Amino acid sequence: MVYHRGSVLGPNNYYMYTKSVGDIIKRYNIKYNCYTDHTQVYMTLKPCDKWDDISSSIEACFAVISTWMNNNMLKLNKDKTKLIVFSSKQHVKKTDNLRIKVGSSYINSSMSVRNLGLILDNTLGMEKQVNSICKSCYYQIINIGLICKYIMMRQTKL
Repeated sequence: MVYHRGSVLGPNNYYMYTKSVGDIIKRYNIKYNCYTDHTQVYMTLKPCDKWDDISSSIEACFAVISTWMNNNMLKLNKDKTKLIVFSSKQHVKKTDNLRIKVGSSYINSSMSVRNLGLILDNTLGMEKQVNSICKSCYYQIINIGLICKYIMMRQTKL
């Protein structure tokens, strides 16, 4: 799964402006989701699939998208583009060193990505998501403890 985020346009204008990106992605038999200025392209892989063939298809798709974006005064933000391959814990080592070429840069596979506020790791174990929520809750509890002495009892009963 490859993630791309970022735009200076509002959601509606961005969608109208970039609608043809979806047509480009479809030409390469790749599935996609768009949410405001966040585009995900993804494929279902089988164990017998060769990464070289898959990455070539993704790279060709990104080359066409990049050209289209340049022609339409947009920029494919490689710094916000991520690659993640979901697999079982037994096969995760096989996906550690995968990468795709986007323009002149290589994007290495990530151990985790953030998708609409949810942290997904490459085994879908949810450990990083749970840790993130616990850390956030702990931070909020500490802040409540710091202001507790300034709050009257009747305000806490709301």
